[in-house]
Amino acid sequence: MYVFSIILEDKMDETLKKLVVKLLKEKTHDIEVGNCVLTADEAMSIMSAISHEALSKEQAYRYLNMSRSKFDDKVAKKELPEGRKRLGHKELDWWKDELDTWSGRFKKFLKKK
Repeated sequence: MYVFSIILEDKMDETLKKLVVKLLKEKTHDIEVGNCVLTADEAMSIMSAISHEALSKEQAYRYLNMSRSKFDDKVAKKELPEGRKRLGHKELDWWKDELDTWSGRFKKFLKKK
Protein backbone atom coordinates (compact mmCIF):
# COMPACT_ATOMS: atom_id res chain seq x y z
CA MET A 1 0.00 0.00 0.00
CA TYR A 2 2.74 2.46 0.90
CA VAL A 3 4.80 1.79 -2.24
CA PHE A 4 1.65 2.28 -4.33
CA SER A 5 0.87 5.51 -2.46
CA ILE A 6 4.35 6.87 -3.13
CA ILE A 7 4.10 6.08 -6.82
CA LEU A 8 0.71 7.75 -7.12
CA GLU A 9 1.83 10.70 -5.02
CA ASP A 10 4.85 11.34 -7.22
CA LYS A 11 3.66 10.23 -10.63
CA MET A 12 -0.14 10.27 -10.78
CA ASP A 13 -0.92 10.74 -14.44
CA GLU A 14 -3.73 12.99 -15.60
CA THR A 15 -6.02 10.14 -16.67
CA LEU A 16 -5.85 8.49 -13.27
CA LYS A 17 -6.25 11.83 -11.51
CA LYS A 18 -9.38 12.62 -13.55
CA LEU A 19 -10.84 9.18 -12.79
CA VAL A 20 -10.24 9.57 -9.04
CA VAL A 21 -11.82 13.05 -9.04
CA LYS A 22 -14.83 11.81 -11.05
CA LEU A 23 -15.44 8.85 -8.73
CA LEU A 24 -15.07 10.97 -5.59
CA LYS A 25 -17.55 13.54 -6.93
CA GLU A 26 -20.07 10.83 -7.87
CA LYS A 27 -19.82 9.08 -4.52
CA THR A 28 -19.99 12.37 -2.61
CA HIS A 29 -23.19 13.23 -4.45
CA ASP A 30 -24.64 9.75 -3.76
CA ILE A 31 -23.89 10.13 -0.04
CA GLU A 32 -25.38 13.65 0.10
CA VAL A 33 -28.66 12.62 -1.53
CA GLY A 34 -28.96 9.41 0.48
CA ASN A 35 -28.29 6.90 -2.31
CA CYS A 36 -25.26 5.46 -0.55
CA VAL A 37 -25.41 3.97 2.92
CA LEU A 38 -22.09 3.54 4.70
CA THR A 39 -21.33 1.78 7.93
CA ALA A 40 -19.06 3.53 10.43
CA ASP A 41 -16.23 1.15 9.46
CA GLU A 42 -16.65 1.94 5.75
CA ALA A 43 -16.70 5.67 6.46
CA MET A 44 -13.54 5.32 8.59
CA SER A 45 -11.85 3.40 5.78
CA ILE A 46 -12.69 6.10 3.23
CA MET A 47 -11.54 8.88 5.55
CA SER A 48 -8.32 7.02 6.21
CA ALA A 49 -7.58 6.55 2.50
CA ILE A 50 -8.33 10.18 1.68
CA SER A 51 -6.31 11.56 4.57
CA HIS A 52 -3.22 9.45 3.82
CA GLU A 53 -0.73 12.29 3.65
CA ALA A 54 2.71 12.74 5.09
CA LEU A 55 3.29 15.31 7.83
CA SER A 56 6.58 16.62 9.18
CA LYS A 57 7.15 16.35 12.91
CA GLU A 58 6.09 19.96 13.42
CA GLN A 59 2.97 19.48 11.28
CA ALA A 60 2.15 16.26 13.17
CA TYR A 61 2.28 17.70 16.68
CA ARG A 62 0.42 20.83 15.58
CA TYR A 63 -2.20 18.67 13.83
CA LEU A 64 -2.74 16.80 17.09
CA ASN A 65 -2.80 20.10 18.97
CA MET A 66 0.01 19.22 21.38
CA SER A 67 3.47 20.46 22.24
CA ARG A 68 6.56 19.00 20.66
CA SER A 69 7.69 17.53 23.99
CA LYS A 70 4.31 15.87 24.61
CA PHE A 71 4.40 14.48 21.06
CA ASP A 72 7.93 13.11 21.60
CA ASP A 73 6.84 11.58 24.91
CA LYS A 74 3.82 9.85 23.33
CA VAL A 75 5.99 8.48 20.50
CA ALA A 76 8.55 7.20 23.03
CA LYS A 77 5.78 5.52 25.05
CA LYS A 78 4.37 3.96 21.83
CA GLU A 79 1.12 5.91 22.28
CA LEU A 80 1.71 7.36 18.81
CA PRO A 81 3.45 5.75 15.81
CA GLU A 82 7.12 6.37 15.12
CA GLY A 83 8.01 8.58 12.19
CA ARG A 84 9.26 6.98 9.00
CA LYS A 85 11.76 7.90 6.34
CA ARG A 86 10.39 8.50 2.88
CA LEU A 87 12.35 8.11 -0.30
CA GLY A 88 13.99 11.41 -1.15
CA HIS A 89 13.28 13.00 2.25
CA LYS A 90 15.85 13.57 5.00
CA GLU A 91 13.50 13.97 7.94
CA LEU A 92 10.99 11.57 9.43
CA ASP A 93 7.35 11.83 8.41
CA TRP A 94 4.14 10.77 10.12
CA TRP A 95 1.06 9.70 8.18
CA LYS A 96 -2.04 11.73 8.99
CA ASP A 97 -4.40 8.75 8.90
CA GLU A 98 -2.16 6.75 11.24
CA LEU A 99 -2.07 9.63 13.72
CA ASP A 100 -5.85 9.79 13.55
CA THR A 101 -6.15 6.07 14.22
CA TRP A 102 -3.62 6.02 17.07
CA SER A 103 -5.03 9.14 18.72
CA GLY A 104 -8.67 8.04 18.33
CA ARG A 105 -9.41 11.27 16.46
CA PHE A 106 -12.05 9.79 14.12
CA LYS A 107 -13.72 7.81 16.91
CA LYS A 108 -14.05 10.96 19.04
CA PHE A 109 -15.56 12.79 16.06
CA LEU A 110 -18.10 10.03 15.40
CA LYS A 111 -19.15 9.86 19.07
CA LYS A 112 -19.89 13.61 19.16
CA LYS A 113 -22.53 13.29 16.43
